Amino acid sequence: MSLGTVVVDLLLKAGFFVSDTDRAAKNFKRRMKEIEKSAVESGKAIGQALSIGAAAAAVALKAAVDNADMLGEKAQSMGVTVEQLSRLQVAAKLGATDLDTLGTAFGKLAKLQVAFSEGDKDVTALFGAMKISADVGRDTGEVMRDLADVFKTLPDGAQKTALAIELFGKSGAALIPFLNQGAEKIAEMDAAADRM
Repeated sequence: MSLGTVVVDLLLKAGFFVSDTDRAAKNFKRRMKEIEKSAVESGKAIGQALSIGAAAAAVALKAAVDNADMLGEKAQSMGVTVEQLSRLQVAAKLGATDLDTLGTAFGKLAKLQVAFSEGDKDVTALFGAMKISADVGRDTGEVMRDLADVFKTLPDGAQKTALAIELFGKSGAALIPFLNQGAEKIAEMDAAADRM
């Protein structure tokens, strides 16, 4: 082999090496662009997922705040604490009534307590017949539990319905399933609500 052949052979091999290296570099650049594009797309997807998660958390937080506000306002209108109202909400659901009906009943019972304390003869006689002290100084929830014990012992029928309506107005009949549970069951529901 002559020197010229060796030089040509080396140049050819060097040329192949350079072109292979260029090709490898181009392939590397192309792969890096694909990886970069994939990373950007993954980042966008993760960002969207985080945005959706944050939006869902914000909606849940707003719902919780709105519920707390509603409970606070309802508790004020019923004359009970928010804690008592939370318990009543659970008890209402378990007692086949709704919070609005129960809220109306508490408002009417508070009004009866004031009338009882002011010596209203009809109200005093009504609660006296049931052997319940409805003095305004007593917690309305305690008076409601005493009423529940009375309703638990009464037979179902016209007398029970008439008493419920006399105490709570036309929505009183809807309270009978709640009141039929008695004070002990209502206390159990209160304890269940406290554990939640």
